[in-house]
Amino acid sequence: MRIFTYILLALCFLSAPTMAREKEPLPDTYANENEIFDQAHVRGFIWGLPKEIIKAEEEATFVEESEDGTILFYYDVIRDMKVSINYEFEDNKLARVRIFSEERYVKAQERLDDFITIKRDLEKRFGPPEGEEFVWRDRREENFPERWANTILFGHLDIVIRWETTETNVTSFIGRPDKTQVPVMFVLYESVRAKQKREDALQKQREDAIRIIPQSY
Repeated sequence: MRIFTYILLALCFLSAPTMAREKEPLPDTYANENEIFDQAHVRGFIWGLPKEIIKAEEEATFVEESEDGTILFYYDVIRDMKVSINYEFEDNKLARVRIFSEERYVKAQERLDDFITIKRDLEKRFGPPEGEEFVWRDRREENFPERWANTILFGHLDIVIRWETTETNVTSFIGRPDKTQVPVMFVLYESVRAKQKREDALQKQREDAIRIIPQSY
């Protein structure tokens, strides 16, 4: 009984908060096991994780790794929808995740219905979208929403929906970019920090390019 009391007192002592210093913020790593799912940005993971953690913890079917080691490819089924998942890394830190529908639709409306279902799911998590963009290449069907599924199929309309949080940008897309053979549908999750870093790097490249342009006199 005495040994049990000593152990209990020791545990209480070790777990007591230290009053001499303020509580430090939790580091942005996967090591915070108790709060990982509260902090999760996408599929139970947080931004900045190394690919070794994704490989160890992702339960979807692993397909392959890109030759340069910056992308991990997986296959999964979400809501009865076949999907491919790309985990993209910068400096071995998780920066973005792309989830593509791999379904083959017999009817164009089925594709649009799935897109609407995805939108509703994202709204449940992130609230109303920050913006919805309808990119028309042929506006003849603009006033006939019941025809939009075929309009997308023929490459005359792309739909882009965006959400923003303090740490994550989310983009849902359906359409035919770059004249693909069939419409594509995907959701892109991107770290706000990684996106800003990428934009800063592009801006620096543009500024450097301007500096090396010979001046005319």
